Amino acid sequence: MAEVAAACTQPVCEIGKCLWAPIAKRINYARKLSKNWQALCKKASELGIKRNDIVNLINIMNMQKTPTEECDAWRTEVVEMENKIETIKQEFNVEKKCVGGLCPDIFARMELGKRVVNMINDIDVLLEKSKFKRGFLVDSPPVIVEKKPGPDSTLSTSAYNTLGMVLDKIRDESTPKIGIWGMGGVGKTTVLQLLNNTPEIEAMFDHVIWVTVSKSPSIRMVQEEVVRRLKIKLDGGDSDETIASRLFHELDRKKYLLLLDDVWETLDLAVVGLPNPNKDNGCKLILTTRNLEVCRKMGTYTEIKVKVLSEEEALEMFYTNVGDVARLPAIKELAESIVKECDGLPLALKVVSGALRKEANVNVWSNFLRELRSPATAFIEDLNENVFKVLKVSYDQLKTTEKKKCLLFCGLYPEDSNIKKPELIEYWKAEGILSRKLTLEEARDKGEAILQALIDASLLEKCDEHFDNHVKMHDVVRDLVLAMTSPEGGEESTHLVRAGISSEKMPEEAEWKKATRISFMDHDLRNLPESPDCPELLTLLLQGNKNLEVIPKTFFDNMPNLRVLDLSHTGGLSNESTDIVAKELSDLSSLSSLEFDFQRVDNLQYFLQHSRPWKQRTLTVFGLAVGRDSEMERQIEEYKRRLSYQVSGGEEIGSGLPSAIEDALNRSNCFLLKGQDKLNSLSDVGAHNTYELRYCVIEECAALENVANRNGLQTGAFPNLERLHLIDMRNLKSVLCLETEEGQLLPPTPPNLNSFTNLTTLYLVRCPRIEQVFSSRFMVQQLSNLEGLYIWDCQGLEGMVPDDEKIEYEALPKLRFLSLRFLPEFGSCFKGVPMYWQSLLAVQIVGCPKLRKLPIDTNSSPKLKKIMGQHEWWDALEWDNDAVKSRLQASFQGDLCLCLT
Repeated sequence: MAEVAAACTQPVCEIGKCLWAPIAKRINYARKLSKNWQALCKKASELGIKRNDIVNLINIMNMQKTPTEECDAWRTEVVEMENKIETIKQEFNVEKKCVGGLCPDIFARMELGKRVVNMINDIDVLLEKSKFKRGFLVDSPPVIVEKKPGPDSTLSTSAYNTLGMVLDKIRDESTPKIGIWGMGGVGKTTVLQLLNNTPEIEAMFDHVIWVTVSKSPSIRMVQEEVVRRLKIKLDGGDSDETIASRLFHELDRKKYLLLLDDVWETLDLAVVGLPNPNKDNGCKLILTTRNLEVCRKMGTYTEIKVKVLSEEEALEMFYTNVGDVARLPAIKELAESIVKECDGLPLALKVVSGALRKEANVNVWSNFLRELRSPATAFIEDLNENVFKVLKVSYDQLKTTEKKKCLLFCGLYPEDSNIKKPELIEYWKAEGILSRKLTLEEARDKGEAILQALIDASLLEKCDEHFDNHVKMHDVVRDLVLAMTSPEGGEESTHLVRAGISSEKMPEEAEWKKATRISFMDHDLRNLPESPDCPELLTLLLQGNKNLEVIPKTFFDNMPNLRVLDLSHTGGLSNESTDIVAKELSDLSSLSSLEFDFQRVDNLQYFLQHSRPWKQRTLTVFGLAVGRDSEMERQIEEYKRRLSYQVSGGEEIGSGLPSAIEDALNRSNCFLLKGQDKLNSLSDVGAHNTYELRYCVIEECAALENVANRNGLQTGAFPNLERLHLIDMRNLKSVLCLETEEGQLLPPTPPNLNSFTNLTTLYLVRCPRIEQVFSSRFMVQQLSNLEGLYIWDCQGLEGMVPDDEKIEYEALPKLRFLSLRFLPEFGSCFKGVPMYWQSLLAVQIVGCPKLRKLPIDTNSSPKLKKIMGQHEWWDALEWDNDAVKSRLQASFQGDLCLCLT
């Protein structure tokens, strides 16, 4: 009987288990709802952070990259998930109130719990998908049109009439090639800019390609611009023929509009690789030139002449630019006469307007007219004589010789180039155009004032917003400058300029001998003369010649007065040639500015030991490099004494920096160090070698544990440092190390300590071993001038200061920007104790899930305008009272990953 009972019981138990399992599972949905809800919120926060990371990168790369379809689908799923979370959040809040009122609906609670668990699983799937093993960004297709900076608002009716004529011809299928011609300064480029920016054009073509051709173009230069526009990737060694084939393949069966600006001679489109525009393929070519014959040789079907302005248009443009002063009774007649002398040329009117804007002195107007009516003393081929006179008189009107020399110097740059203002001012001071007695800061201020005066005189132009630290020179003004600085130009300076053009023919020996300034920048130079005789030469610009492999040993022998020498970005120089050049540079006794990559430390060592300007400290502007990092150097143009040391793989190094690097560091105000894996502390180079430093970037230095150790702090290292960037430092433990070798801390206030007291900006990026930003309250005191604190991707960082440190209420009084990004262990921002940050403007917190309290109350941070972070993080913050959160709520901007700088 017992056996029968046992036999019956076992199946019943099994059936019971089968029946109970789903019931228990549903009961657990209800029982664990609160716990699972917290897990869901955490997962949702992770998903939000991941979504923001991806969206932020997409936004940063939006000009170069575009998201894949897989990424777009994933983002759509994330949005749907966020909507579901918002819906279920409302249901959870209702259910929670119901439980609080003791009226639970157990079945509804079980169903809600099940959905929460399912959503957790769905988010896990989305997080796994977010890894995008094949990447989520691909090269974005080129935009149809690259908009050009629009002409100013004083454009005449004539310009728009000409634009209308060009558009009519573009619409006409029988005119695939159109020429726009007219004298220099009449407004041809302006018409082309208007055309390029016309919405109708974008709708008509697959690609609109603008190429500024200028004088003496090379096929490769035109090809490279088209390649850039079409975002074609090339191998470094591709020949012109290979590139032409690639271009033809890319544009074949595409409808393109080619805009060639400033054409001086015939350009064979087939050699470039461009399909011939014709009626069948719908492609169009529009070119601008000063010479009608060029249009005909290029095979244009119609030629449109840009005519000068009518007298009424010219007067209206002049009055608009000069202001009401030109209508004063005593000046009006003079103004009308001056306008007539401009022959209706927009450029001439613009330049004259700049010279006379708001000028109320009648005598100045009378003298200006008299100068315009005097015979021209020079001649420029293809340039209207009156335009030349207008430009020349405007040049003569510049009030100081200093401004004139500065303008003439700008002619050394390639035609239509964007000229870096810091570099230009650096050259002016080094050559002596600006007084050498000026400090670098004073020279910068004076240089900026001169540039603004030249812009106001319309002799230089501002660049668009992407190049706000640059200026440019109209090609007609450059023609004037080149004519004036030619051997027959009458100016005291004689220039030899081959910048931006490609020619295998070297200038004649006599041209070298007369030149006070020579520019071959971006020339595609491949060789140089053996020993040119240059007794008057002050400035030699050779930068950007990447194919220059050899500089003759005797090249610099006859340049006794050379002050400015730029050999940067001549990456083709062989090691043997670099060795020779390093020795030859040391014999240049008048140098005050030098840019050169010595490639090896021993080359730099030789130069420092033998160069008289270096030893006498007359070499005041320099960019000395041993292994350049172009990406890093782009950030530091404003610093005029730069030292860059990137350690190469096979270089023999000791425990510290080579003596040559230390010697150069002693005078540098900017130092870039990358790949040094022996140095434990940068202050080991000696406090005296860090005195001049204003900007320091340290990257990928594996052994570095701190920037300044005990010895460095006691000797006052880095007293003038303003910006410090620490990037990819895998063993960095602290910025300032206060411990002795025995592990004891320094006294709280070591005597006469001024290390880091001028630091305004600190970046810590991917430093996984650092645990506290400030190793002690003493470090907080030292950094009292800190304005920007940026800490990103430091996986081990736990807080701002150790828990046992007491921080003053008014610490970091000048802090303006605080950015904390992707710090998974960061949980203590000054222990949440309110700080009086009287200067704080913006805070960014992204990916810091353990940070639950901000050091801000109702009285602190009176200037705070923005707090950026995820909504989930904001909602989870702890507050001492609701008044604090209420006050800061208006400043919060959720789900924004803005970059603070």
